[in-house]
Amino acid sequence: MSAGAFRQLFQWLGLAAPRYRTVVTAAPVVSAPPESPITMLPAAPPGSVTAAASSLDGGEIRATILRDLLGQLDEIGTPQSPESAADARFLSALVRYLGSDTLELPVFPEASLRLDRLLRQPDPPLHEVMELVAGDPDLVRRVWTAAHSAMFARGVSDLDHAIARIGFDALWRIGMAACVHAPVFRAGPYQRRVERLRERGSVAGKVAAWLMDEPRGDAFLAGMLHGAGGLFVWRAAASTGKISPRKETVQRVLRDHSCGLGVLMSHTWGLGDDVAAGVGFWPSPERAPAAYGDFVRRIHVAVVATMAAEEAQAGRDCGGVHALAQYDGVCCSAEATVNQASRAWRGELSEDGALHDVRSA
Repeated sequence: MSAGAFRQLFQWLGLAAPRYRTVVTAAPVVSAPPESPITMLPAAPPGSVTAAASSLDGGEIRATILRDLLGQLDEIGTPQSPESAADARFLSALVRYLGSDTLELPVFPEASLRLDRLLRQPDPPLHEVMELVAGDPDLVRRVWTAAHSAMFARGVSDLDHAIARIGFDALWRIGMAACVHAPVFRAGPYQRRVERLRERGSVAGKVAAWLMDEPRGDAFLAGMLHGAGGLFVWRAAASTGKISPRKETVQRVLRDHSCGLGVLMSHTWGLGDDVAAGVGFWPSPERAPAAYGDFVRRIHVAVVATMAAEEAQAGRDCGGVHALAQYDGVCCSAEATVNQASRAWRGELSEDGALHDVRSA
């Protein structure tokens, strides 16, 4: 996403553009959140905003997305240029994926599911955890990489010490992140965008877990997967051959359907309705079903803080602290949350969300 598109996204979320400040209501209480910027702000240019999912019902979401994609294919008709032919291949790939019960996604890694079950126990059996990690080459590689990261001053010599160093919280998160690192999400010319989505998800997951004070659980998963629909879209965009689909075509799908696709992915992987709600409704938490409202608001805060901190890395102040101040005392401290996101981007946090001092590692 370009810097200009990022600024437009923040305008839509109420994070910038002072001329819009007057339409944002005063700080809400939990039971009465402010009206959504989606319904209050003028329409933003295509590709600059993200729409919430239409529902938590997978069948309804599939029908909504398929209807739109097929409508776009009808608009193209018989392709009149190589670019429109690439658009048609891109949209057709998405239609094909949506026609599959599994979305042609990889199954959630069995090792990750077993690790989740073990680490949810009050006193996880260390020897079983060790055997499980040692038997999965991908987990071994990721654990080894984490244990030798720049956060630590000294290396380790074996897997036992590597796991002891990073801790069970980090190990759980490594296991849960395996779903978005599957080879199926390789995206050719769009790979840098995919990697950035993963990085953004990792930071948002850590911030969401910190807000909920739960190092392991649904908040981390929802934050990590808030942009997972984009992985799905970029995979389809990479399948069109030497000629890529037009940017505006891809951006339209990302804008309108990335959250809905994220809900479908969450359902396919069996991650539960809390995670699906956080992924699907983070742009507009007041649109979430009431039972998930508080949880989704925290995912919203985590994602907005993550984006604000990402902008700050480039020396731009998008007004994130000011905008999130409406949630002060309700579900967060705006300044502390953005600061936490900034630390996560800089790699200064351990996996439980605490500041890490390399001098003690």
